[in-house]
Amino acid sequence: MAVVTAPALVWQNERALAAPKDPLNPRHSSPQGRSFTDVSPRRGELGPPYITGDKPAVAVKIKLKRLGKTHAPQYRIVVADSRTARNGRAIEEIGIYQPLQDPSIISVKSDRVLYWLGVGALPTPAVEAILKITGDWQKFKGLPGTEGTLRVAPPKVNKIAVFEAAVAEAANEPKIVKKPKLETPVEVVAEVAAAEVVAEVAAAEVIAEEIAEEVATESAVTEVVSEDAPADVTPA
Repeated sequence: MAVVTAPALVWQNERALAAPKDPLNPRHSSPQGRSFTDVSPRRGELGPPYITGDKPAVAVKIKLKRLGKTHAPQYRIVVADSRTARNGRAIEEIGIYQPLQDPSIISVKSDRVLYWLGVGALPTPAVEAILKITGDWQKFKGLPGTEGTLRVAPPKVNKIAVFEAAVAEAANEPKIVKKPKLETPVEVVAEVAAAEVVAEVAAAEVIAEEIAEEVATESAVTEVVSEDAPADVTPA
């Protein structure tokens, strides 16, 4: 008797679709009388009760993978299995996101993003917001605003060029003659005080000479007057 194997599930954009049920395969019949090929769960159920060996279709997600130190996060935009951990194994890395810069650094491989979105990968809300900023989400959905709203930081100034320009400007400036170094304030004050004392002594000497000349002149005038005066006549 030939063994007939059931076709595998095929993952599409929104749900898993199964090929027609094989009546000869006992794995297609559940104890509850429900077909395992019916992948639409009932209300309140997580999914169909698979038998050992059957694997449910798994969504591929585009999410953020965290790197960096504490309080200094950096992220990688990766394509990974939805069952893996946040920083688990990734299928492909398609971009970077550094939120601590101003403006934030966002770099995305647009062709790979559109490819994974086209084959059914589901972006997380954070990644969807990033793709709206870059305009890739609008491209995929056919919406206006494909240019995005991504801000780019101005180019950094080359420090070597700035240094060379400063050196050239300094070389072209006229040279300034340095003034002689002033003496200490104590020595300057002492010299000023000595000059004042010398000036006062000189002024005192000049005044003394003038007084001496006046006294000499008065004494000379007195002698001349006494010589010219007539002698007293005695009575007969």
